[in-house]
Formats: sequence, C-alpha cells, structure tokens
Amino acid sequence: PGSFTQIDIDCGGWFTGIQQHQSGRLYGRTDVGGIYRSDDRGDSWTFLSGDFPTPGGLCVQGIAISNGDPDTVFQACGVSYFSDDPNRGIWKSKDAGKSWRQVKANINFAGNDKARHGGECLIVHPKNDDEIWVGSNKNGLWQSVDAGADWQEISPDIFGSIVITGITIHASFPDQIWVSGEGGLWISRDRGAHWQQTINAGVVFRTARRKDGSGFAIGGKYDPASPTDTKLWHLTKDDWSKAGAPTLIDRWPN
Repeated sequence: PGSFTQIDIDCGGWFTGIQQHQSGRLYGRTDVGGIYRSDDRGDSWTFLSGDFPTPGGLCVQGIAISNGDPDTVFQACGVSYFSDDPNRGIWKSKDAGKSWRQVKANINFAGNDKARHGGECLIVHPKNDDEIWVGSNKNGLWQSVDAGADWQEISPDIFGSIVITGITIHASFPDQIWVSGEGGLWISRDRGAHWQQTINAGVVFRTARRKDGSGFAIGGKYDPASPTDTKLWHLTKDDWSKAGAPTLIDRWPN
C-alpha cells in the first residue's frame, strides 16, 4: 500500500544516504552533488552546499545530526582522487546547513568511492551530543568529546590505513562501538579503548543493531563475481562478542 514519487533534486550521480532527526527533518547526501535538507517529509528540498567551491566538498560520505538540536549537523567530505582538496574534512553547521565551519581539515573521505554505498561514517553518540565519531578514507578513526572542537585519533594501529564505511552505536549499549570497513567489522565494548575484529572479510559495508544486542552486517567482496561473494551475517545477542561467531544467514544472486 502507498505510493512513491521520485524526488526532484538537481544533482548528478547517486543520492547515497538520508538521515532523519526525531523531529522529522531530513538531511540527504549525494556522492558528487553536496547535501540537501527537507523540512516537509521529503516533499521539497533545500541545497546546502552552495558555498563549497571545490569538488571534494561536494563528495559527501557521511551526515550526522545532533540528537537535541536538528539545526546542528555535521558532514564528512572528500574523495580519493582529490586527496589535496582544501574542502575535504569534517564540517559543522549550527543553522541547519545555511553556513558551515570546517572543524577537522586534512582528512579524507570516500564520498564518490565505493565506500559511499556503506552506512554513515560519521555519527553523533545517541547518548551524548558532544561526542562525535568519524571514520575516514585511510586517515584513521577519530573521536571528539567537545562537539567537534578537538579531535583524538583512536587506535591508529588498527584504523590508520583502512577505508571505513560506517559506524554504529545503539543507545541501549552506549559503550559499544561497531566500526565497519575494508577488512571486516571491529567492535569495542569499552568506548574505543580496546577492539576485537569480529568479522574478517574483504569489506563490510553496513551494520544494524537491535536493542536486544543482536545485529546484522552486509558485505563480502567490493566487486562480487558470484552469488557467494555477497554475504549477510547475523550477530546474535549471545555470540556477537566472540571472534568468528557471526552466522552467515543468507546468500543471493549478484
């Protein structure tokens, strides 16, 4: 039941992700055309990247919205083939995207690389609006505990040179961080102090978590050549913390 209408947005490439605030406001990202905002459930959209004059600033891999204030939003910009673009990095707006301030420069993302098909590489902690987590394109995993003013690199020996596709934090488990990317899925149970590689794979693109502790991960190979190259894992509430425990629950044609 219901009907669908194509969204009229002036952008090339892919509309790669939408983030919804609890107020109903929507922010959407594209791979080469900047980001957009809708205040009417998607009926109309406002372009928010008009002040970004270089291509790197229009290649967006992640969007995160403050839990308490839908006007406060972050975006992660950049792409591998514009590795010296001045607009690559993390940007913050406090006026719903009307203006932007760069809060972390010289860090690259995968806005128009294959990792753009993953989840959000940028997340505001669901229990703390001042705590921001960001996963980059071979430039590390970063955390801010003061709403983006300062940044600390987390476990560079693990994440310093991989492409991160997404970060998942469930409000029911505030100290547990799931980071997916090239190489698989890593999980921390102590807010980033220690990490365990739970899935070893060519790539994990996306993860989702239930409030009972279980979850799912999708990935396999970047370029599947057969049905068995694309995988969906189930991390049950009893075994997700055990290395190698996820169960392969489905396979489907490429």
